Amino acid sequence: MNIKKDYKNLILNSSSIKLFYQLFLILSVLMLLEINNFILMSVSLICLGVFVYRITIKVIGLKNKHYFDIESEDFNSDTIKRGEILRDLFSLIIFFFMALAIYDENILNKFSNSFIGTVLFFTIFYFLFAGISITKNSKVLKVFSILVSTVQGLLFVAFSITTIFITFINFISGESLEFLEELNSEFVVNVCYIIQSNLKVFIFIALISLSLLLILIILTPPSQLSDLGMSFKVINIIMVLLSVSIFFAVNLNWASIKEFVSKAHQSGLTDKAFKTYLGSFTKKNILNTGYLLILPYSLGILISNFTIENLKNVYTKKSKAILLKILKLKSEKASKDKISKLKLKYLYYGGDKFLLNYMDIGLHKKES
Repeated sequence: MNIKKDYKNLILNSSSIKLFYQLFLILSVLMLLEINNFILMSVSLICLGVFVYRITIKVIGLKNKHYFDIESEDFNSDTIKRGEILRDLFSLIIFFFMALAIYDENILNKFSNSFIGTVLFFTIFYFLFAGISITKNSKVLKVFSILVSTVQGLLFVAFSITTIFITFINFISGESLEFLEELNSEFVVNVCYIIQSNLKVFIFIALISLSLLLILIILTPPSQLSDLGMSFKVINIIMVLLSVSIFFAVNLNWASIKEFVSKAHQSGLTDKAFKTYLGSFTKKNILNTGYLLILPYSLGILISNFTIENLKNVYTKKSKAILLKILKLKSEKASKDKISKLKLKYLYYGGDKFLLNYMDIGLHKKES
């Protein structure tokens, strides 16, 4: 019985990342040793079950305020559990892909190459950063999490880092940077074609991004909602600056882009649809693509800010109502246990801890 309890505590109380690394290492070693497929599948399903169980228990615990410690300075336990739910989702997706690889590599390849599989794979990074942003209460990571909530956001970050790295290496070695101009022109034209040829898919990406942002808002503790709202405002500023940058960049680099389009159109392209697209390619194509890339953020920021403001108003009303109940119960000399439960609820909904302590001191002096 004690052994069972110890295993349960180990599963629930272990750090998300630490547990993920341990299970990932065990499963990877078994896969490398080419152990019997049935055993591998069983282990992968156990790994999936562990994280499903962790998420379920933590969601129930948060709902019942089990992790919220009224004596804690910054309610750290509750915040850690919220962040761990997102990191557990990260682990869950990783083990899901590994289970598919064990079951049938052909199914994994088909699923990975499908739109849903690609989007699911990209959400791995979002859940990881979003989880850490809540646990650490980091404004920078909150901004970064919102930025990578879309496939194009993650690709933009990866492309920017790669371009900066290549530019730096070539600058140090004294090599020409002309190839970057051609590379950027090719990248811009291909992105325009892919997005404008798959508008329905892109709208679906925007809806998934919105869903991810709403999950982040729901799991963010009331005390961090103002910081999250500020992060959305920072992203809004970034998107405005990006829109302006796209407009000026198109005008500055149009000559090189036009040259690339002309060369590509005259070359022996086998893709007739792409060749037709290049034949009518103008600045408008790039600007429209830029607006479409920013659309998920514009939509996400609008709805997310509306949701955050509504939640803050609901929490404020609840905390005020609870505070009045506490004052009433204190005047009626109600039991300390009943008052303590209300205090926990008051602080859970973002109530002022200093005000609560000050009120306790004032009432204590009045009684004495």
